[in-house]
Amino acid sequence: MRVTEFASRMGSQVINLADDFEIQGITTLEAAGPGYISFVTNERYLGKARETQASAVIVPKGIALDWPWLHLVCHQRTLSRKSTRNASIGSYRP
Repeated sequence: MRVTEFASRMGSQVINLADDFEIQGITTLEAAGPGYISFVTNERYLGKARETQASAVIVPKGIALDWPWLHLVCHQRTLSRKSTRNASIGSYRP
């Protein structure tokens, strides 16, 4: 599944998309590599988000990011692994 399709299924806004890549899976900020997306559940993890190798990061509405990297703003105020899996990506790496 491509980033734009995933974002559409989640009801998210895509910010700074340069390449609509095929998502390999969803995983933690620490475990993510190129092709994977990860997520920030609250502002405490923004430092780790800046260091991740993930190709995109999902953030909940209300967390302001001022960076040039690809991110998806989810219109839910809270995120969980369950809510991201519900968008039905083929693979998920815990």
